[in-house]
Amino acid sequence: MIRRWYRLGGFIAASSLLALALSACATARIHTEAELADVTRACGLAAGELIQDTEEPKILFLIHPNATPRERVCTIRWAKRNHLHLAYVEGIELKDK
Repeated sequence: MIRRWYRLGGFIAASSLLALALSACATARIHTEAELADVTRACGLAAGELIQDTEEPKILFLIHPNATPRERVCTIRWAKRNHLHLAYVEGIELKDK
């Protein structure tokens, strides 16, 4: 009887590890402009402040100077749900030639 429980526990542990490993291998996809626009509106951002580059599909860029904590948290949560990493760009400095 104890052996049966021991085997069952091993099976549950192995299947849990397999599920965890498979969920970590989720690949990021390029989201459509409409999807990004929905997130932008939901998080209170202006159009074009949230972008996803085709060369680095796992990174979501938030380009918004002085973003509020609510805006950052909103975009971070959406990025995590979609297996993305958020890169927060606070500002861009252009130098004259």
